[in-house]
Amino acid sequence: RLEHPSIVRILAQGTHEEIPFFVLQYLGGGSLESRLRAAGGGPRDLDAVVPWLRTITDTLDFVHGRGVVHRDVKPANVFLDAGGEVTLVDFGIAKLADSNMTRTGTVVGTVHYMAPEQVRASRALDGRADLWSAAVILYELLLGRKPVPGDDLTSVMYRIVDGPLLGASRLEGLLPVRLARILLRG
Repeated sequence: RLEHPSIVRILAQGTHEEIPFFVLQYLGGGSLESRLRAAGGGPRDLDAVVPWLRTITDTLDFVHGRGVVHRDVKPANVFLDAGGEVTLVDFGIAKLADSNMTRTGTVVGTVHYMAPEQVRASRALDGRADLWSAAVILYELLLGRKPVPGDDLTSVMYRIVDGPLLGASRLEGLLPVRLARILLRG
Protein backbone atom coordinates (compact mmCIF):
# COMPACT_ATOMS: atom_id res chain seq x y z
CA ARG A 1 0.00 0.00 0.00
CA LEU A 2 2.90 2.40 0.51
CA GLU A 3 4.71 2.43 -2.82
CA HIS A 4 6.36 5.83 -3.11
CA PRO A 5 9.73 7.02 -4.50
CA SER A 6 10.80 8.20 -1.02
CA ILE A 7 9.78 5.09 0.93
CA VAL A 8 12.23 2.19 1.05
CA ARG A 9 11.19 -0.55 -1.37
CA ILE A 10 10.71 -4.15 -0.32
CA LEU A 11 12.38 -6.18 -3.06
CA ALA A 12 11.60 -9.66 -1.73
CA GLN A 13 10.17 -11.38 1.30
CA GLY A 14 10.14 -14.91 2.56
CA THR A 15 10.91 -17.28 5.38
CA HIS A 16 14.17 -19.03 6.16
CA GLU A 17 14.12 -21.74 8.82
CA GLU A 18 10.77 -20.40 10.03
CA ILE A 19 12.16 -16.87 10.41
CA PRO A 20 10.45 -14.26 8.21
CA PHE A 21 12.65 -11.80 6.32
CA PHE A 22 12.50 -8.85 3.92
CA VAL A 23 15.07 -7.79 1.35
CA LEU A 24 15.06 -4.01 1.16
CA GLN A 25 16.37 -1.52 -1.36
CA TYR A 26 20.02 -0.58 -0.74
CA LEU A 27 20.48 3.06 0.27
CA GLY A 28 24.22 3.80 0.12
CA GLY A 29 24.22 7.35 1.44
CA GLY A 30 23.76 6.45 5.12
CA SER A 31 21.21 7.88 7.54
CA LEU A 32 20.62 11.45 8.64
CA GLU A 33 21.72 10.23 12.06
CA SER A 34 25.12 9.22 10.66
CA ARG A 35 25.36 12.61 8.91
CA LEU A 36 24.64 14.40 12.20
CA ARG A 37 27.27 12.32 13.97
CA ALA A 38 29.83 13.01 11.22
CA ALA A 39 29.12 16.73 11.54
CA GLY A 40 29.91 16.44 15.25
CA GLY A 41 26.37 17.46 16.13
CA GLY A 42 26.86 20.80 14.44
CA PRO A 43 24.29 22.44 12.19
CA ARG A 44 23.79 21.33 8.61
CA ASP A 45 23.79 23.56 5.55
CA LEU A 46 20.38 25.14 4.97
CA ASP A 47 20.57 24.36 1.24
CA ALA A 48 20.79 20.63 2.01
CA VAL A 49 18.25 20.58 4.85
CA VAL A 50 15.32 22.31 3.10
CA PRO A 51 15.02 19.74 0.24
CA TRP A 52 15.36 16.91 2.77
CA LEU A 53 12.57 18.37 4.89
CA ARG A 54 10.36 18.91 1.85
CA THR A 55 10.81 15.28 0.79
CA ILE A 56 10.19 13.98 4.32
CA THR A 57 6.99 16.01 4.74
CA ASP A 58 5.73 15.16 1.22
CA THR A 59 6.34 11.48 1.98
CA LEU A 60 4.54 11.76 5.32
CA ASP A 61 1.64 13.46 3.55
CA PHE A 62 1.45 10.44 1.22
CA VAL A 63 1.65 7.99 4.17
CA HIS A 64 -1.00 9.85 6.17
CA GLY A 65 -3.23 10.02 3.10
CA ARG A 66 -3.20 6.21 3.14
CA GLY A 67 -4.30 6.21 6.80
CA VAL A 68 -0.91 5.19 8.22
CA VAL A 69 1.05 6.80 11.09
CA HIS A 70 4.79 5.97 11.05
CA ARG A 71 5.31 6.60 14.82
CA ASP A 72 9.13 6.52 14.66
CA VAL A 73 10.22 9.36 12.38
CA LYS A 74 13.79 10.16 13.43
CA PRO A 75 17.19 10.74 11.77
CA ALA A 76 18.05 7.01 12.03
CA ASN A 77 14.95 6.21 9.94
CA VAL A 78 15.69 8.68 7.16
CA PHE A 79 18.32 7.37 4.73
CA LEU A 80 19.96 8.93 1.72
CA ASP A 81 20.61 7.13 -1.53
CA ALA A 82 23.91 7.50 -3.41
CA GLY A 83 22.55 10.66 -5.09
CA GLY A 84 21.63 12.31 -1.77
CA GLU A 85 17.85 11.85 -2.03
CA VAL A 86 16.14 11.03 1.28
CA THR A 87 14.09 7.89 1.83
CA LEU A 88 11.89 7.04 4.82
CA VAL A 89 12.55 3.58 6.28
CA ASP A 90 11.45 1.31 9.15
CA PHE A 91 7.69 1.06 9.27
CA GLY A 92 8.03 -1.63 11.95
CA ILE A 93 5.85 0.18 14.50
CA ALA A 94 3.61 2.03 12.04
CA LYS A 95 -0.12 1.74 12.58
CA LEU A 96 -3.31 2.49 10.76
CA ALA A 97 -4.56 5.82 12.08
CA ASP A 98 -8.05 4.47 12.81
CA SER A 99 -6.96 1.17 14.38
CA ASN A 100 -6.49 0.18 18.01
CA MET A 101 -3.49 -2.05 17.38
CA THR A 102 -1.63 -0.66 20.39
CA ARG A 103 -3.09 -0.85 23.87
CA THR A 104 -3.82 2.46 25.55
CA GLY A 105 -0.94 3.23 27.90
CA THR A 106 1.69 1.61 25.65
CA VAL A 107 4.42 4.05 24.64
CA VAL A 108 5.92 3.24 21.23
CA GLY A 109 8.67 5.20 19.47
CA THR A 110 11.95 6.96 20.19
CA VAL A 111 11.53 9.36 23.11
CA HIS A 112 13.40 12.43 21.82
CA TYR A 113 11.24 12.46 18.67
CA MET A 114 7.86 11.69 20.25
CA ALA A 115 4.95 14.12 20.18
CA PRO A 116 3.21 14.83 23.51
CA GLU A 117 0.23 12.66 22.57
CA GLN A 118 2.60 9.81 21.76
CA VAL A 119 4.37 10.16 25.11
CA ARG A 120 0.95 10.06 26.80
CA ALA A 121 0.22 6.85 24.83
CA SER A 122 -2.96 8.42 23.51
CA ARG A 123 -5.26 6.33 21.39
CA ALA A 124 -6.00 9.41 19.27
CA LEU A 125 -2.56 9.37 17.65
CA ASP A 126 -2.58 10.57 14.05
CA GLY A 127 -0.22 12.01 11.45
CA ARG A 128 0.38 15.17 13.46
CA ALA A 129 2.66 13.11 15.72
CA ASP A 130 4.87 12.33 12.70
CA LEU A 131 4.95 16.02 11.78
CA TRP A 132 6.11 16.83 15.32
CA SER A 133 8.93 14.33 14.81
CA ALA A 134 9.82 15.92 11.46
CA ALA A 135 10.03 19.31 13.22
CA VAL A 136 12.39 17.80 15.82
CA ILE A 137 14.58 16.48 12.98
CA LEU A 138 14.55 19.93 11.35
CA TYR A 139 15.55 21.56 14.64
CA GLU A 140 18.37 19.08 15.14
CA LEU A 141 19.66 19.44 11.57
CA LEU A 142 19.57 23.23 11.63
CA LEU A 143 20.80 23.89 15.16
CA GLY A 144 22.95 20.81 15.79
CA ARG A 145 21.15 19.76 18.98
CA LYS A 146 17.88 18.24 20.10
CA PRO A 147 15.15 20.65 21.28
CA VAL A 148 14.68 18.57 24.44
CA PRO A 149 18.14 17.27 25.36
CA GLY A 150 18.98 14.78 28.06
CA ASP A 151 19.78 11.18 28.78
CA ASP A 152 17.17 10.68 31.50
CA LEU A 153 14.25 9.51 29.35
CA THR A 154 11.69 10.17 32.07
CA SER A 155 12.66 13.84 32.35
CA VAL A 156 12.73 14.15 28.54
CA MET A 157 9.20 12.70 28.39
CA TYR A 158 8.06 15.08 31.13
CA ARG A 159 9.48 18.11 29.31
CA ILE A 160 7.87 17.04 26.02
CA VAL A 161 4.45 16.80 27.69
CA ASP A 162 4.65 19.69 30.14
CA GLY A 163 7.20 22.00 28.53
CA PRO A 164 8.60 24.44 28.49
CA LEU A 165 8.65 24.16 24.72
CA LEU A 166 10.89 26.48 22.88
CA GLY A 167 9.56 29.91 22.08
CA ALA A 168 10.12 32.20 19.12
CA SER A 169 12.63 34.31 21.07
CA ARG A 170 15.01 31.33 21.33
CA LEU A 171 15.04 30.95 17.54
CA GLU A 172 15.30 34.66 16.81
CA GLY A 173 18.45 35.35 14.86
CA LEU A 174 19.37 31.67 14.62
CA LEU A 175 17.20 30.84 11.60
CA PRO A 176 15.51 32.65 8.74
CA VAL A 177 12.11 33.91 9.95
CA ARG A 178 10.12 31.65 7.60
CA LEU A 179 11.95 28.50 8.77
CA ALA A 180 11.61 29.52 12.42
CA ARG A 181 7.82 29.82 11.92
CA ILE A 182 7.64 26.40 10.24
CA LEU A 183 9.65 24.91 13.08
CA LEU A 184 7.51 26.47 15.79
CA ARG A 185 4.32 25.36 14.05
CA GLY A 186 5.64 21.80 13.87
